[in-house]
Amino acid sequence: MKRIISSYNSNGKPLVSVIVPNYNKESFLPIRLNSIFKQTYRNFEVILLDDASTDESITVIEKYRKRSDKVAHVEYNDKNSGGVFYQWEKGLKHAKGELIWIAEADDYADTAFLERIIPNLNDALNVKIGYAQSHFINSEGDIFGNHINVLQGLDARLWKDNFIHPGRQYVKKFMRRMNVLPNASGIVFSKSLLKDIDWSEIQSFSVCGDWMLWTQLLHKTNIYFHADSLNYFRFHKDTMRSKKSKDLTRIHEHLRVLNYINDHFHLTNEQLEDAVSGFLKGLKKHLIENGHERNELLNLLFDLKKISNNLSIAIAKQGQNNAG
Repeated sequence: MKRIISSYNSNGKPLVSVIVPNYNKESFLPIRLNSIFKQTYRNFEVILLDDASTDESITVIEKYRKRSDKVAHVEYNDKNSGGVFYQWEKGLKHAKGELIWIAEADDYADTAFLERIIPNLNDALNVKIGYAQSHFINSEGDIFGNHINVLQGLDARLWKDNFIHPGRQYVKKFMRRMNVLPNASGIVFSKSLLKDIDWSEIQSFSVCGDWMLWTQLLHKTNIYFHADSLNYFRFHKDTMRSKKSKDLTRIHEHLRVLNYINDHFHLTNEQLEDAVSGFLKGLKKHLIENGHERNELLNLLFDLKKISNNLSIAIAKQGQNNAG
């Protein structure tokens, strides 16, 4: 018999579809899954996706599937998809909930995460994305930092308290400079926002596809931020961001996101020049630390030729200022 799930429970609380994409995260899965199944907000379903893991991830997933009737769908790929954003799209196709939480397999959450975020999502106020502050943890689970320290250069006070902010202004003020929503595991959003999203574009990114997706969603909605650190964002050597940290992938993709923001959010000249300045500083630092082959740099220059005219002018102007 096919399982039928209502989008709301008897108390009017919306169903959350929790999508867990996994690849070779056997050692992290128990703490991740325990942090989901023990959520104090109880109206959720869980979608478990494995992308052809070569470790014992499937054994762990099967153990949890047998334990809980919250598991609505499990799917094992025979061949690796080549990118996590393919798994995101697959999970969304199976999601029955009004709200989505993409809970990456190597992170984990405070058990009150959903209960703290969801009451602040409000269709009447067009608040359809909510996220919490994140601790940074290492492979062993030790906390070594907090995302608020990364944000100090943008605004020394804003992220110390809960707030609601207009989405488009959030992009123009902050997302043009960096991805201030750095980890999907700390975010809950309305599935309704995904209408018209071009997943082939998102999947063409290796590391910045989430930055592009959140930027596109913020074109449609306001955003809620919760200042308590309810998400535990894990850094380790096997993440895609670690593997791509030394080549120019992130630089290429940063430029693509900046070009999209410039084309769709009508940045002022001052905002554009500030965003470009940050991009060039990051590029300079990256080149000094890593060095690159001539062909890699030529590919970056080719990308620069494809961007908007006013962004090209801003980059050229900032480049001259830096050279001076």
